[in-house]
Amino acid sequence: MALTLGWIIGIAVASTAVSYVMTQQAMKKAKKAADDMAGVLINKESNIEPIPVIYGERRVGGVRVFVSTKDVSGGAKNEFLYIALAMAEGEVESITDIYIDDNPITDSKYSGLYTINVHTGADNQTYDPLLTEANAGWTSSHKLSGVAYLAIRLKWDADVFQGVPEITAVVKGRKVYDPRNGSTAWSNNPALCIRDYLTNDRYGKGIPTAAIDDDAFEDAADDCDQSVTFYSGGSTGKIFECNAVLQTDETLFDNIEKMLMGCRGFLPYRQGEYGLIIDKSRSSVFSFDTDTIVGGISIAGETKENKFNRVLVKFANPDVDYQPDQAVWPAGGSSEETALLAEDNGTLLVEELTLDTVTNYYAARDLARVILKRSRNALRTSFKATSEALQLTVGDVVTVTHPTPGWSGKPFQVESIAMNYDGTCSVNLLEYDSTIYTYDLAAQQTVYPDTELPDPFTVVPPTGLQANAETSVALDGTIVTSMVVSWTASTDSFVDQYDVQWSTDNSTFQSVVTDDTLYRISPVEAGATYYTRVRSINSLGVKSGFVYANQGSVGDTTAPALPTPISATAGYKSISLEWTNPSDKDFSNVEVYRATSSGGSFSEVATVGGGFGANAEFLNGGLADATTFYYKFKSVDYSGNKSAFTAEVSATTNAAAIDGTDGKSTFTAPIFKRDTSTPATPTGGTFNFGTNVLTPPSGWSVTIPSGTDPIYEATFQFSISGDTGTVTAGTWSTPVVIAENGDDGTDGLSTFTFAVHKRDSTTPSAPSGGSYNFTTNTITAPSGWSEEIPSGTDPVYISITKAQISGATGTDSSLSWTAPVLFVQNGEDGQSITGADGPRNAAGYVYYLLSSATAPSSPSATSYNFSTGAFGGLTTNWSRTPPTNTGGDAKYWATSYYVTEATFGGTQTLTFGTPFASFQFDGLVTFTNLNSELADASSTEITTINGGLIKTGLIDATRVKIDDATIDTDGSGNLIIKAGGVGTTQMGDLQVSTIKIAGNAVNLIRNAVSTSDITLTKNAWTDIATITFTPESVSGSAQPISIKAFSDFEFDILASVNKTATVKFRYVKNGTNIKEFNEIFFSTYLSGYGIGYYGTASGNITPIFIDTDTTVASRSYKLQAFYTNTETGKDCTVHAGATLECVEVKR
Repeated sequence: MALTLGWIIGIAVASTAVSYVMTQQAMKKAKKAADDMAGVLINKESNIEPIPVIYGERRVGGVRVFVSTKDVSGGAKNEFLYIALAMAEGEVESITDIYIDDNPITDSKYSGLYTINVHTGADNQTYDPLLTEANAGWTSSHKLSGVAYLAIRLKWDADVFQGVPEITAVVKGRKVYDPRNGSTAWSNNPALCIRDYLTNDRYGKGIPTAAIDDDAFEDAADDCDQSVTFYSGGSTGKIFECNAVLQTDETLFDNIEKMLMGCRGFLPYRQGEYGLIIDKSRSSVFSFDTDTIVGGISIAGETKENKFNRVLVKFANPDVDYQPDQAVWPAGGSSEETALLAEDNGTLLVEELTLDTVTNYYAARDLARVILKRSRNALRTSFKATSEALQLTVGDVVTVTHPTPGWSGKPFQVESIAMNYDGTCSVNLLEYDSTIYTYDLAAQQTVYPDTELPDPFTVVPPTGLQANAETSVALDGTIVTSMVVSWTASTDSFVDQYDVQWSTDNSTFQSVVTDDTLYRISPVEAGATYYTRVRSINSLGVKSGFVYANQGSVGDTTAPALPTPISATAGYKSISLEWTNPSDKDFSNVEVYRATSSGGSFSEVATVGGGFGANAEFLNGGLADATTFYYKFKSVDYSGNKSAFTAEVSATTNAAAIDGTDGKSTFTAPIFKRDTSTPATPTGGTFNFGTNVLTPPSGWSVTIPSGTDPIYEATFQFSISGDTGTVTAGTWSTPVVIAENGDDGTDGLSTFTFAVHKRDSTTPSAPSGGSYNFTTNTITAPSGWSEEIPSGTDPVYISITKAQISGATGTDSSLSWTAPVLFVQNGEDGQSITGADGPRNAAGYVYYLLSSATAPSSPSATSYNFSTGAFGGLTTNWSRTPPTNTGGDAKYWATSYYVTEATFGGTQTLTFGTPFASFQFDGLVTFTNLNSELADASSTEITTINGGLIKTGLIDATRVKIDDATIDTDGSGNLIIKAGGVGTTQMGDLQVSTIKIAGNAVNLIRNAVSTSDITLTKNAWTDIATITFTPESVSGSAQPISIKAFSDFEFDILASVNKTATVKFRYVKNGTNIKEFNEIFFSTYLSGYGIGYYGTASGNITPIFIDTDTTVASRSYKLQAFYTNTETGKDCTVHAGATLECVEVKR
């Protein structure tokens, strides 16, 4: 089973890896990342925004986690602005090169306006007193431990700041651990940064260091430290660096993919450890041929979707203030581009991606080149291989030799490896070319120098600002006052807009952006002083400084004429007022004021509009009886000007009215009762009008009672003079039925579709008979057919039917079956072809027959007989038979030979090695102070002596003694090794039936149990196999227990759906989970009839687990399985069985 996620996450039983290649999904995500790249330079304001992790060096904005202002005695309102700007997860190396609104903080215009304290994010950093002085909730408890941040105080200056500024800085990021020397320091080495991210338990994966293959990471770190010359005659540097801003709200694998992409990295997971491999030129580590390839091979060529002839890489370039830049390979118009386009018939095949960790043009360009070259080496092959392939991992380079495609040692790179249930491995390989990894000496990056053109970041303000009040008359005669702000356009050719601002208190400004050189502010506040200012905005959004102008006492200040009172007429609890509005054209409304005494305290009670010169009226209601009220009036115009008060008018309200007789209150009350027949007319019952409580007659209720009998209703209308009191009911209405149960409907149809199977050499007749019992859910197949697939070798035929009855229970025996169709059959045997004999080769040793103190010359020969092993024309005194030792100081010589032929029986090539000293002895020989080595230590005919080391074939001796150690037998065929009189033995890979140590046997005690056909419960752990035993005691302690499981499971689906299911396993000891293993995936896709799908899988499902518990007590081991699928309402049925084995080593 293999799965691919991201730009690659290859998952397999044998090897898991995350890497920078093999799928384009991460490239598509990278295109979105390009849009977000510039976003790291923006300040965000939130107390829940994630804090990024920075590796290497990047210029970034931050998250404003605290913002407050403070008035200072004698200063402006909100004169000081306080900000806590979180930059990154700590601890970082440094925070330098601070910018305010893209201007260096060293700019003289900021002199005296800022105080900034830097905190690098140590876990023990203290609070910053600069922020506590704001007195806005930031206290000494706010330390931001583990977060790198800036504590900032800014002093307001309207000529410098245009609101809360954007603040950025260059951050040298995380300090990382280097396993090569044990130090922790800042580094942008990608291997060290990836290791830190994997092991960090706050924002990374939190992998324990024991699960990190530090040897692999050290090798990868060395690879990343290699330098290249960027361009001819240019500087040198590294093409693998990690200068990354990682967002902690993104997934772990998204961030790992970004880091791997920048260093061409593979992250394999093997044998419980994460390693790191940098994709570079490598030698083959394994060779596949017909001995290791099982069955046929599959070959797939390149496609347009995954082949490119131009790759464009976007990256953050520090040469342009870390804004997005791009590198392209091949260069436009280059010979490489011309050749690639010619190969692709002129079709441009472009791929765009973003490198979030790369800030070097030459590194980005070279990675674009490698990705393009890899895309054009897109030949892929897949096949099954023997278990020897399990030693490989993703990224390894191998060779393939196979006669079908005519490959001889063709190099490939491993994309994925998966173990199969039958013990083989599924291998997927990608064509490999080692030459593409050699750095391509690039052309020098084009740098655009400063020119004499205007600097778009220096904006020229407008001139000649004026603010003048204007008065105009509307069509209805209304006078409208406005203020016209005008200016002379900026001489800056980049300026295309102006920001116009105005205020009446010189503190809170309103703003509008226009592309004109005049703006009319309307309406304006009469008599107020207006403060105006204008600045230029260029096409990049960069603003100039402000120019200022003030205008005082704008608008109409002349009050309208008085209204003319006509009358004040009294009524019951009210007074009606009438008057005539003034004839001023800008008249707006009349304000009405009231008092309870002449010349008393008047308060406004109404505002009444109307046309100028028109009559108006106002009814003042809700007044006290028999009371005199006094009124005055004011006129108001549209500019807000008010006239003086008019003279008083008054009136006295009428005396209180006399209450009439009480009216009549009525209420029609319904009551309810359930009964099998019409009940008697109810009597009695009361209704309280004061409390609105109905007391029903006996046996009746005010709500519908529960039950199943028909519901009857009766009513009575209660009435009373006034609105309080209790009335007793008279005669109720005759009860009538308002609701009753209806008759039961007819039963619905129950249906069930199923299939039966039959093996036959030819298409059988359609089945007949059979039944389906809906009560018991039981299928009875027609004669000769079965619900399950029967055993055998003939083809399997399938027929389908649909059972149907009325209601939920019963049996349908009138089934109509479809014509049988072929479901599955055996394929034809493959063809066996014997190829021609291939060329032969031979190797061995020849010996110089004469004793010589010095080495003789290498021999030669003219031919070799592959059948007899004899040479033709062999140099005199050389032989394939070793000489007989003459004793004494005799010294003999030997050399190796190697013979190959071009074709079978064709031209031979004979090669002889350099002679070396060689001795051969017959009989018993004693050596003293010898230091020499004989040839071919693996041969049973040659003995090698190297000091005290003896390498030999068969030793036939009564006893062997080495120093004070002896090797002997006990006469019964048992080997005894003793040193100093004590029996000791040390051996590796020893395969014997019985081992004895000091007379005691070492036993391997095996406990095993097998189970089958256990149905797994969906979304729950199910017991598969259980072993209970008490381990043997050795000196009071139990020995280690080795636990291993082999399992098979089968699943069946009865639905025309796309199914995906997973099964995972774990070991449980005495009710506690001790080891959980990866999921196993299987899926199906079926269409057409809703037929059954059946599948099986088996194999070695778990690695060996060692339990080191030394307690000598009864223990229980269980193998459990957990099954789930992705479908809702349509489930698989999964049956499992297993062999659970526990092996105990007792000494």
